[in-house]
Amino acid sequence: MAAEKKIYSIVLMGDAASGKTSLSTKYLRDTFSEDYKKTTTVDFEIVKFPKAELQLWDTPGASEDISLRGLTLITADACILVFDLTRKESFDNLTTFLGEIRKATSNLPIMLVGTKLDLHQQRVVSKTDAINFVKEYNLTGYKEVSAAIDVDFQQTFNNIIKKINDTLTPSSTATTPMWASDKKAITPDSTGATCSAPNPCRIS
Repeated sequence: MAAEKKIYSIVLMGDAASGKTSLSTKYLRDTFSEDYKKTTTVDFEIVKFPKAELQLWDTPGASEDISLRGLTLITADACILVFDLTRKESFDNLTTFLGEIRKATSNLPIMLVGTKLDLHQQRVVSKTDAINFVKEYNLTGYKEVSAAIDVDFQQTFNNIIKKINDTLTPSSTATTPMWASDKKAITPDSTGATCSAPNPCRIS
């Protein structure tokens, strides 16, 4: 009998315009656009691997969207908390999103990610401040990325997910992570709609 395929649900949370959509789009399609389009619904995409399925949820960051974000946390296995290195407000607002996560579940693995690393001259949040935040709130870890120019973005994102997976399954001895470079076609949802840009599956 074949081993049961694991399903991992990972939620992206953070301020509007913090780079959540760019993060997921760069990982899934290796593309980047400077045109900002506000996320007003919950978008999710399903990526199939030989031994597992990754569900990546991109949530809206506006304060009035708290109920939509709450829906994704009900079944979440882990969370990637995103902020913009060039916008202090997005860093200061992390505690609000963290509060939503911890209210939904107290033991969810949470990875902190700082985006727009390429904009060195505009950076206002230091790496030290981010690491101190991770320590203070006992998060899983911290990474800084640039979806615009980072040539190692795929590996960086893989490391983020692997670190979360190691937290979820600490006894695993697998040498090759489930997300190793063989992402399969994105699958249709239960309604028959294709879960891929420009028409990802949505909850509204």
